[in-house]
Amino acid sequence: MSDLKEDAVEYEQEEIDYEDELDILSEAEADFVYWGNMPFWTLDEGIALLLGKDPERVNWGVIRHYVNSEFSIDLCFDYSKLRTLILRSLDVGEIEESNSPAVFLAWAETKQVKIPEALRIQVVDRKYDIKNCTPETDQSNVITIKDKEIEALNQEINLLQKRIVELEGLRWEGFDEENETYSKELAIAVKAHDAVSKNWKKGSSVKKQIYLWLQANYPKLFNEEKDRISKICNWQKSGGAPSTP
Repeated sequence: MSDLKEDAVEYEQEEIDYEDELDILSEAEADFVYWGNMPFWTLDEGIALLLGKDPERVNWGVIRHYVNSEFSIDLCFDYSKLRTLILRSLDVGEIEESNSPAVFLAWAETKQVKIPEALRIQVVDRKYDIKNCTPETDQSNVITIKDKEIEALNQEINLLQKRIVELEGLRWEGFDEENETYSKELAIAVKAHDAVSKNWKKGSSVKKQIYLWLQANYPKLFNEEKDRISKICNWQKSGGAPSTP
C-alpha cells in the first residue's frame, strides 16, 4: 500500500523549489482513459484519481511533505482528508488495500465523495456497474461496516430467541388440578409459603402466621389439613416464636 500509512513530515528544502513542485502537482491531470483500463487501483492511486490527478505524480509520498507546512495548497489538504477517511474505512473492513475501479467508486459514493464525471464514464464504459457493485457481484468481496453490524445483531437476536425458548420451558405455571397427580395440600402449601414469606412479621410464630393465612384464604380446610400445611411451610424449625427481649 505504498507509504499511505506514513505520517506527514516537515518540509525539507530539496533540489527542486517547493513552488515549482506544487505547481507540478496542481497541473498533474489524470489520464482517466489509461487508469480506467486498470484492473485494480491501490488506495493511493484511488485518492489521486478522485482528485482528478495523476497517481504517478500526486501521491502521499510527495503530499505528506507539504500537508503541515506553510507552503501547503488545497490539493494537499484535500488529499490528506481523503487519506484519513480511506485509512479508517480500511481499518473497519469497508474497503481493501487494492480494489477494482467499480468497487472503489462504489465506496466513494457511499461516503458522498465527489467523483470526476470523466472518471465515472471510463469505469462505466468498461462494463463496470458501480451502483450494483456488491460483494456477491465483485471478486474483491467488499463488506461494509453496516453489513457487519447487522450480522452481529442478527446473531445476538438468535441467541436471545434461543434463551427465551429455554426459559419458557423452565417456567412453572402451578399445579394442574385436572391432573391425576394433583396434590391439594401441596398446592396450597406453595401459595401459603409464598404469601407469608413475603410479608411475615418477625418476632412472632411463622407456623401461626401460616395457619392464620390459611384460615383467611381457605376457610373450608379441615383443621388437620391446616396444621399439616403449617408444619410443611414453617421454616422456623427451632420451634415457637422467638423470645421477646
